[in-house]
Amino acid sequence: MKRLLFLGFGFILMTQASAYEVKKVCAKYQTNYSWSKSYQVQSHIYSGQELNEATGNAYMGKYSMFDHYAVIWWDAGQASIIKLSGFYTSGMMMLYQNGTDQNGRAWQLSDNSYGICI
Repeated sequence: MKRLLFLGFGFILMTQASAYEVKKVCAKYQTNYSWSKSYQVQSHIYSGQELNEATGNAYMGKYSMFDHYAVIWWDAGQASIIKLSGFYTSGMMMLYQNGTDQNGRAWQLSDNSYGICI
């Protein structure tokens, strides 16, 4: 019985270690003079530590462990990794969450729980 409890507790810890969050978001990026149209996409939200582990950079620390990142997959092998600015709480996204991708482009993300992008 003790072994079963220990295995169950270990499984919970393992699942918590890579607990990225999947969210439906409306995403738009800064163009030369305005914002792009808004895209309804699925985003994976990672802490910097989780993203470092997922990309094999656990020891190099390419991503700040204190920040959160939204990863949007557009096509096979093509993704935008957006460092979210400001405060982010798991399960909650502000109306407009600003961020910057790996190429320095500004983004605005908002929760798409209702299926409508503005």
